[in-house]
Amino acid sequence: MISVREQFLCQVENPLRIRRMVKEYAGQTDYTHPHVLVDGKRLGWADPEDVGAIDFSTRRSYSGDGRIHLGPDGRPLNPYRTSAMIRGRGWLGHWGANFAADPLITCTDEDGALHVLLIKRPTGEWAYPGGFVDYGELATVTAVRELCEETGMDETAAQNILRSGKILHQGIVDDPRSTQNAWTETTVVHAHIADADALRLRLDAGDDAQDVRWAKVRPELFKELIDVHHAFLLMALETLISDGRIQAREYETCFKALGYRFP
Repeated sequence: MISVREQFLCQVENPLRIRRMVKEYAGQTDYTHPHVLVDGKRLGWADPEDVGAIDFSTRRSYSGDGRIHLGPDGRPLNPYRTSAMIRGRGWLGHWGANFAADPLITCTDEDGALHVLLIKRPTGEWAYPGGFVDYGELATVTAVRELCEETGMDETAAQNILRSGKILHQGIVDDPRSTQNAWTETTVVHAHIADADALRLRLDAGDDAQDVRWAKVRPELFKELIDVHHAFLLMALETLISDGRIQAREYETCFKALGYRFP
């Protein structure tokens, strides 16, 4: 049986798939947002515009052979680029792979129903906590940091929860900010809390999160969840079903509604 992750990668890697783009990219062919060029340079989280100043032999990717491959102009080449994508960095700070980490936390209540921890983004969309990996930082450390910053969770509690976590996906993600020369690769860490007391953890939205909540997993939830994260929740469901932690048939409609094969 083909896994959710394998199905997800087949979709993302399909060169004929229509890629979504952020609205600022419309009508552009080579574009890097001023926020990246000005604030990114000033605050130190973005690369210089001159790719000649960067040693790409020291940089890696989770995709392909792990190396960053360059085009004739010296710019990194997105391994899943299409001709419809713009050149430049768009909204992304780094040439090449921009690494992120997403902690996906689930728990079951007293009745055995599954819940997932979500934050509300400034756009109004719901998503898992997460963010970009700081230079020299491990993705697992980023996951703890983002979980604390965006949900108000105590650092010790976050560390204890993620210590038993499992990496569901490490690689390319279908980010609408991606370009032919800059793209996002994420590490999704799933941790399941069997204790229903987790639903009573003190949470307080912080950083750029507008709200935080435990949401019951049901087909309707996917309409609220940012679509980039749909497959990751299905990967978590697949793992929990395989481990016998949840009843498979209760979540069959979640897979079928999104066009994924039910495990």
